[in-house]
Amino acid sequence: MAGVRQHSRNLFALCGSTFFFMSSYFTTVTLQSSFNTRRDFGLTSLAALYGFYSLSCFISPVVITTLNTKWTIVFSSILYCIFIGVNIYPRFFTLIPVAALVGLSAGPLWSAQASHLTTTALNLALLTKENASRVISRFNGIFYLFYVACLIPGTLISSLILHGGGAISLGAHKSTSSLNQCGANSCIYRQNTFVPSNLMNSTYNVTSYMIETPSVKTRLTLFAILAGWGLLGSIIALLLLDPLRSFCKVVPHPRDFYDHTMSIFKVMRKGKFLLLVPLIAFTSLEVGFTYATFTKFFVTCSIGVQNVGFTMSAYGVGGLLAAVLSGGLVRYTGRLPLLTAGFLCQVSLLVLMLMWVPHVGHEWQIYGMAVMSGVGGSIRLTQICAFLGVLFPRDQEAAFTAFNIFSGIAYSVYFALEIIHQICVVYLIYTLLAWLVLAMALYYSVEWKTRRVGFLSINDEVSYEEHWQELDKRTKLLQQPDDDDDDDDEKQCNNSATTCLNIKETSKSKSKLKCKDKKQRPRSKLLVEEVETVV
Repeated sequence: MAGVRQHSRNLFALCGSTFFFMSSYFTTVTLQSSFNTRRDFGLTSLAALYGFYSLSCFISPVVITTLNTKWTIVFSSILYCIFIGVNIYPRFFTLIPVAALVGLSAGPLWSAQASHLTTTALNLALLTKENASRVISRFNGIFYLFYVACLIPGTLISSLILHGGGAISLGAHKSTSSLNQCGANSCIYRQNTFVPSNLMNSTYNVTSYMIETPSVKTRLTLFAILAGWGLLGSIIALLLLDPLRSFCKVVPHPRDFYDHTMSIFKVMRKGKFLLLVPLIAFTSLEVGFTYATFTKFFVTCSIGVQNVGFTMSAYGVGGLLAAVLSGGLVRYTGRLPLLTAGFLCQVSLLVLMLMWVPHVGHEWQIYGMAVMSGVGGSIRLTQICAFLGVLFPRDQEAAFTAFNIFSGIAYSVYFALEIIHQICVVYLIYTLLAWLVLAMALYYSVEWKTRRVGFLSINDEVSYEEHWQELDKRTKLLQQPDDDDDDDDEKQCNNSATTCLNIKETSKSKSKLKCKDKKQRPRSKLLVEEVETVV
């Protein structure tokens, strides 16, 4: 039972760590377009962050094998907290470089979390003799619930602090007629300024539409608390996560990086992935729209920056409910009806945004739109990831890396476009609506070919079943006693504490394993690494 508690502790330590520092990070991101409007520092930092995030996906294996999963998570989470902290006094020479460093650490962070989670699940399956695939699914479900819920506490904290600090938007306290510059009718005339789209080409007094930002004291209080909240996640990871590769240190081979990169491009060249790229990109574009455009032109403009946190909490609640409900419904409805429901929800939301006219006292409409956005985004993200796992059963790591690369590019492009002034919100909404229709049409073509034409051929379906059969087979091997391997262990490792044990050569990678103490790891420990390549 002690071993079970240890693996459970690893699971909840990983979930708790992610919950705290990602909660602070997401809250900071949602405030960038409303807080750091001077020379568009906020949007520029996000564009740089997600641009470098796409690049970091290629170097993830090298970073993880050098630092191991625990220290990758610890160092990356500390960088996230530094990014939050520099928002206290944002300047180009501080905010942009730190954002770039966070982007470079984001790819290894997500890969390390996935690897740590999978290895912990396999170790628990080894101990309890459970089905490995079920344990992995259960662990991923628990982790995703923590990840979706992390947006709620940080945004609530921000709104409570901003309400106490007296941060307001002029639109929040004006009559209905003065709110016409908010919503889809808004255009960016100057930094920190809203102008109705029908008055863009006329002489117009823009002074009355300036946004009031919080005081320096309020900013200091807010981001100091958020940075401290995030550091709790780093401390949890430092103290409670086990270094899963503590027995052996893996020395990366240059061939590993080459093979990893080639496997990613191999997936990117396949037609079934290319047809899903527009939908993958829309998932990021829609989140970027919510974080940057919706929070500024719908929330800050009409009900005040102090209500951005409450609105994004509603967004997080919608995503959390959708994740829980879709996980149960997919067993009965399948993937296609759920994605169709998410599509209809998103289309309805975009049409509603086009028709929405702000009125004093109708704040509930904004909260309703935030919930709809969270529901649609959560359904889309969970089902796309599941579909990629089905389409690429033997290249899941490369497929998800390619997914992250295109997601990062889409984020970066959207935030960069937001920096360009005199872009009316109505045109952004029309573009997103057309993009979504195109993306879903291409997705339906993949589903049709998968089910009818054999885009996912019989051999692919067999390989998908073999994928899990192989996983269970190797897990059963792990569950066998290691008494018969003592002689082999002695042959592999002599009494020297630093003797080279073994050189693993496979068709894809070469790694050196160096012994760090007299006692060689049992055969089960080595097989865990092999099973990771199957997953």
